[in-house]
Amino acid sequence: MVESIDTITMRQYFRIVCSDPFDLSHLGRGTERQRLKAWKRIIEQDSDGGTYTRTVELIEDRQRLSKRALRIQACIIVLSRRPSPSSIDILRSLGITANPQQDIIAMAADRVNGLIIKIEEIDRELGERKRPTMAECMRQLSVIKTYVPVSLDTTLAEYRGAQQLVIEMNRKHGKSDN
Repeated sequence: MVESIDTITMRQYFRIVCSDPFDLSHLGRGTERQRLKAWKRIIEQDSDGGTYTRTVELIEDRQRLSKRALRIQACIIVLSRRPSPSSIDILRSLGITANPQQDIIAMAADRVNGLIIKIEEIDRELGERKRPTMAECMRQLSVIKTYVPVSLDTTLAEYRGAQQLVIEMNRKHGKSDN
């Protein structure tokens, strides 16, 4: 699995940043959590990756909230069928406390509804985030390519170096191109 700016190619990078919804499968094999950690490392290493930091935060928040909602829902299912001290303990560890059992089920259901609302808000924000198109990415690559030999197989680290070189060349020659 790709885990750094030294190994991710521009092809992989463009496919990820242009995907809607955000698709980290282009990083290779691994769990969604592993790919998310790898992507986080990549954008932390990338000098221009700050625009994707908030997206990663939103994805992590969504995963955390979804897991919590699933745990609560599982406890609700168990408790609606039979008494379960372990389910009550799990709910208490999540801040849901009440007696009798029917009250704790009602509180847990309210908490799940609140979590679902938060997840939907995150989904809306993720959906509203403007992603570049593949055409925009290719256009940027072609501008850099006119000065420095880069391709879709160039690593992100090499590409950022080429970008800096082009910026410096343009500054020296008074141009304002990318």
